Amino acid sequence: MSYCKNCEITYKTNLEKCLICGDILEHDKYSVDSYPKHKRVSPLKKYFFKTFILLNIISIIVTLTIDYLDDSNLYFSLIVSLCNLYFIVFIKLLFNHFGVIRKIFSSVFLSSTLIVIIGIIIKDYHWAIDIVTPFLFVSNTLMLTITIFVKRKDWQEYALFLILSAFSNILIILLNFLNISNTKWAITVSFFYGISTLLGLIIFTPKNIKEEFLRRLHI
Repeated sequence: MSYCKNCEITYKTNLEKCLICGDILEHDKYSVDSYPKHKRVSPLKKYFFKTFILLNIISIIVTLTIDYLDDSNLYFSLIVSLCNLYFIVFIKLLFNHFGVIRKIFSSVFLSSTLIVIIGIIIKDYHWAIDIVTPFLFVSNTLMLTITIFVKRKDWQEYALFLILSAFSNILIILLNFLNISNTKWAITVSFFYGISTLLGLIIFTPKNIKEEFLRRLHI
C-alpha cells in the first residue's frame, strides 16, 4: 500500500506519486488492518488540570473579594485574575497534542497579549509595547529559523509559522507610525529582523522547495 503524507490518502495500488497533489508516496505506511493508535489521556493529568483550574478560580474570587472589601481600585485583583486565566490557557496548551513549535508560537503571542493588557490596566503600557513585545517576536522568529535549519526534513511543518512570525515582526512597525510607541528603537529592530528573515527565505530557499510550498498553499 502507498500513503500520501500531504493529502493523508492511502492507495491500495503501488503508485509512485499522489494523483491529487503529485507528492511522492510513502510505501507500506499503513497496512489493511492497521489503525491509528488511540492516545489515552492519563487520569492523573485530568485531575491535575481540573484541580489547577479550581485553584485559579479560587484565587480570582479571593483577590477580587479582598480588593472590593478594601475599597481599592481593583488593579491588583484584575492583574492576578488575568494571570490566573493565562496560566489555565497555558497549561491547556501544554497538554494539547500540538507540536512543540506550534505550542511555543502560540505561547509567545499569548504572553504578549497578557503583558500589553497588564500595561493598560496599570496605565503604563509602553514598557510592554515598546520593549517586551518586539523582543518576544524577534526571539520567536529566531527560534523558528534555527529549528528549520536543524530539522530541514520537517520544513513544511515550520515554514508557515516562520513566515507568520516574520510578518508579525514587520507589522509591529505600525506602532511607530501611529505614534503609539514612545521608544522606537526596539520596534525598528523587530521590523528589520522580520524583513531580513523574509529576504533570507527568498534568497536561500531552493527553488523546488519554494514551488512545493506555494503549491501546498494553492498559489
